[in-house]
Amino acid sequence: MIAHNNEGDSLPTESVFGYASNLPTSLTTPSVLSRKIDGITIGWSLPTSSIEILGYKLYINDGDNSFPLRLIYDGSWISSIRQATIDNLVPGVFYRFCFTAINYVGESDCSP
Repeated sequence: MIAHNNEGDSLPTESVFGYASNLPTSLTTPSVLSRKIDGITIGWSLPTSSIEILGYKLYINDGDNSFPLRLIYDGSWISSIRQATIDNLVPGVFYRFCFTAINYVGESDCSP
């Protein structure tokens, strides 16, 4: 912005940027793409966003059927990758996963 008065013009101020948008929505449940004795590959679909998706995060629980809160994949700036392989899991333990999507507004809620 530049101010004008009888003395002339001021120096320009710094610009401010913002986005008229929402967090990503319509996240689907992640799916199992492959598995082995102590690992699994999880994939997810492209969510809905009115602006560019910047990346994704994948969370896991500790094998206790609780809500997945531990971050195991941080692809916050890698939008082209929609899968992650998790190794060193305990065989026979039931794990829960969820992913979030990130755009310029912020991080979405966890997928179902």
